[in-house]
Amino acid sequence: MVDILGQMYYVDFKELNKFLMSDESFLSGTTEEIENTEIFNEEGNILTTSKVVTTKEKPREINVVRYDIIRGFIDDIGAQDDEEDSALGANNLTKMSVRFKIAFNTLDYYNILKIAE
Repeated sequence: MVDILGQMYYVDFKELNKFLMSDESFLSGTTEEIENTEIFNEEGNILTTSKVVTTKEKPREINVVRYDIIRGFIDDIGAQDDEEDSALGANNLTKMSVRFKIAFNTLDYYNILKIAE
């Protein structure tokens, strides 16, 4: 947890996971592999054929662009080194960098950054 503007915050990994996996194309599913086999005799005639269908679980994938952006936002919040007076609360926000404000507001908007209770 980290103290930001007089309140303790933490990263909610469940929300982070939902945000990184929210695109339908990145959700897990299944893939099918079909293998056809033919066995021939000496004259070149087909003796038998077989068809093998293999179904595999597709691994979960994350949206890499979203991951890089959120990673940068978390880094921006952690890199903020301005001395702040916790008693000022939101009034102290005027002293923060633009990078910090964008990162903080975005993480707060998507419920990735939460106030510890």
